[in-house]
Amino acid sequence: MFQYISEILKQFTSPQRILALLILVLTITIITLGTEYINVMTADKQYYIDEIDRLNKTIVVNRKSCTDEMIAREMEIVKQIDILKGSLKRPITNEKMIIRDTIFSETKIVQPRIIQPDNSEVTKGLDNIKSKILKQVSDIKNGN
Repeated sequence: MFQYISEILKQFTSPQRILALLILVLTITIITLGTEYINVMTADKQYYIDEIDRLNKTIVVNRKSCTDEMIAREMEIVKQIDILKGSLKRPITNEKMIIRDTIFSETKIVQPRIIQPDNSEVTKGLDNIKSKILKQVSDIKNGN
């Protein structure tokens, strides 16, 4: 095979021989290194695909964990609002009221009075806050 190449090269001029040898060396280099380069690039692509999948799964798990924590916090706020509303509905009573008159040196025991404050505005405000929180929780659970 090399005999034929040498015969062909004898027919070329010196600059043509140099150019032919350069083309031959370049072709051999491309064929030799090209397959290795393709194999390396293919392996790297699979690594990056696997890494992207792993990172996506991590993001999804962290996002779900964060969302669950946020929903739990919001539901705790709703429970606290219900407790506040319940405490506002109970009347305020004093078991015994003792009045001392310092001028006449008398002590009187007076019947307790039931004080029923008007908390309707506060209750409406708490209901409004509760409904907004529940709407946000519903939106979060539905993915909006």
